[in-house]
Amino acid sequence: MGMCVSFGSTACALYAPTSHMRNMSILDGAIDWCEAATAQDTKYREACEFGVGYRAYKTNPGDMAVVERACRANERCIRSAVHTHQFMFPLEAFELQWCQAIANAAARAACRSA
Repeated sequence: MGMCVSFGSTACALYAPTSHMRNMSILDGAIDWCEAATAQDTKYREACEFGVGYRAYKTNPGDMAVVERACRANERCIRSAVHTHQFMFPLEAFELQWCQAIANAAARAACRSA
């Protein structure tokens, strides 16, 4: 993430999780990586959190349990996953029952309200 700070680019922070998560065999806790990577400069944290949700959903469409493992209870990350679905499948309604697969109550609420 240091590269993004030196470039001063929000777009870089948004896509850094994509690059990082490609190298992970499991998405579990990807949001933790994002938070650690932006610990010194938090101005890119929102974009990074959004990027984790985007990547988690894009690689596992419809599997909100995977999204929850990647995002934990991070509301921005969960909402990003829902918005990614809406972008990828604009004519298909987001199934609220997918939110039921999320165990964490706060994350489930974020999913439903996205």
